[in-house]
Amino acid sequence: MFLFKSKHTHRDDGDEIYDRLLETKKIESLYKPTLTKHFNLIETYEKVYSTALRTGIDSPLMDSVIQLCKEDIGLSQKLKEYCIALGEPLFTLPAYKRLAIIYTKRKQYEQAIEICDASIRIGNLPEEFKTRKSRLEEMKKKATSSSKALKS
Repeated sequence: MFLFKSKHTHRDDGDEIYDRLLETKKIESLYKPTLTKHFNLIETYEKVYSTALRTGIDSPLMDSVIQLCKEDIGLSQKLKEYCIALGEPLFTLPAYKRLAIIYTKRKQYEQAIEICDASIRIGNLPEEFKTRKSRLEEMKKKATSSSKALKS
């Protein structure tokens, strides 16, 4: 006597994979505008940044990079929701790092520290940004000490 599993009462791995695929496609279509904007912003601010480096860290072109990074950072919560919906960890959001680098080069340590805090809060490379924040706090302290010494 042979025993067969009825397709009507048991699901196999293929059915589960198919269901997961459908759910993933549904999630991706829901977040597609945000994802498209995010990846377009990355491409744009990285291109502009490489050009802006030749014009100087304080150039208007670098100000444009800052605005593009801020716009991308504004998408962070939605991108985090996307990753959570997929059951995946948050992928790296490079705008935080780019912006922290620019502020550091401009010696705008307080703004760079704020970016580190925001990155840590959202869960974007928290250990890397904790280390970066510590270095920035030291740089800020040295800059403040030097500034006070010059005024004396």
